[in-house]
Amino acid sequence: MSRTACRVLACASLLAVVLASIEARGDDTALVRVVSEEAQIHTGPGFGFRVVYRAHMGEVLPAIGRASHDHWFRVELPDGTYGWILGDEVFPLDVDLEDRLLYGLTPMRLAYAVGALLAAFALWSSPWGPPVLRGVTASMVIGMGAIVSWGRWRGTPADVWIVDLALFAARTRTLTWTGPRVRR
Repeated sequence: MSRTACRVLACASLLAVVLASIEARGDDTALVRVVSEEAQIHTGPGFGFRVVYRAHMGEVLPAIGRASHDHWFRVELPDGTYGWILGDEVFPLDVDLEDRLLYGLTPMRLAYAVGALLAAFALWSSPWGPPVLRGVTASMVIGMGAIVSWGRWRGTPADVWIVDLALFAARTRTLTWTGPRVRR
């Protein structure tokens, strides 16, 4: 493979990562889901503050931050105002606000992006098919890496959906071998 082709593929991959990260920064909000029947949201991080909203089970709210003491989350309410909810009444869907490394990615999701880029370069570099097919395959691998790294659906990261789907399939389906018997 020529140096020019390697440089073009490297630049295209870098551009794809940068463009995907720009989109990800706009959707970098952590979310919490209410797990109690009814959760009171206060004006401050404590029970002594006035109740401004009552959230019901299953309601998802954007988490803006955490209190430096106790276990309270600052959340944005549906009317655009802010309040504080006790951490025992919610389940954090993606509350790793301090753990973002690069372009809004956690360490694990950064590893997904880097792994996809390395796999794409390996596919492109090996002479297993015509250059057009290798380029399309490498681009698809980069796209899948970007989806797994930055993708979200209904507020849940794409990698969580993939793991949940795999666990569901493993628990509800059985695989049987219908080929010839293997003797030991």
